[in-house]
Amino acid sequence: MRRKPCFLAGCGVTLGLVIAVVVLTGACVTVGLREGVFSAVWERLWPEEEAEAGPGWDTPVPLGQSVADGFLEVTVIGVRKEASIGVNVPGPNKIYVVATVEIANRGSYVQVEEYDTRQFSVLGSRNITYAYLEEPDTGYLLESGEILGGSTVSGDVVREVFAADTDLVLIWASQSGLRGYLALE
Repeated sequence: MRRKPCFLAGCGVTLGLVIAVVVLTGACVTVGLREGVFSAVWERLWPEEEAEAGPGWDTPVPLGQSVADGFLEVTVIGVRKEASIGVNVPGPNKIYVVATVEIANRGSYVQVEEYDTRQFSVLGSRNITYAYLEEPDTGYLLESGEILGGSTVSGDVVREVFAADTDLVLIWASQSGLRGYLALE
C-alpha cells in the first residue's frame, strides 16, 4: 500500500524519505541541513535593516568620540575644509573635507582586522552621500590595510562635497554591515 505525503509541521515525507524541510524563521529561510549556506545567501540578497553603531545619522557621535564594531573602533580626531589639496582642485562649487580618522583594534595581539578607506562616506544636509572616488594625497592619507590587535592607525579620509552642504557626517560602513555615524562639524 502506498503512503500519502504528510505535510505536518512543514516537512514532507513520502515513502519514508525526507524530500525537504522548509523552515521559515524571522528574516531568514533555511532549507534542510543547509541552513548556514542558504542563510548567508538570503542575508546578502535581502539584508535586514542596517544596524547602526551608536546614534544615527541625525544624531552622530561628537567629534573625538568613537563608534565600534567588534574589535574595531573608529574616531574622527580632526576635520578641515580645503579649497584645494596640492595641485588637485575640486569641481565647481565644491570643496574637500579632510577628516583625520583613527582606527583602533581592541582585540588581542593575535587578532588581525581589515579596514578599507572605501568604507567611509560623507552625508550632509543636502541628503547627498559623498562616496570614495580618488583621494588627493594630503601627505597623511589613510591607506586600506590590516591592523593588529592592540594597535591603532590614523590618517586622512578625503571626500569632495558641495561647499554649501552643512551638518556633515562621516559614515563608517564596517565589514559586518554596521553603520557608524561621526560628526564632522
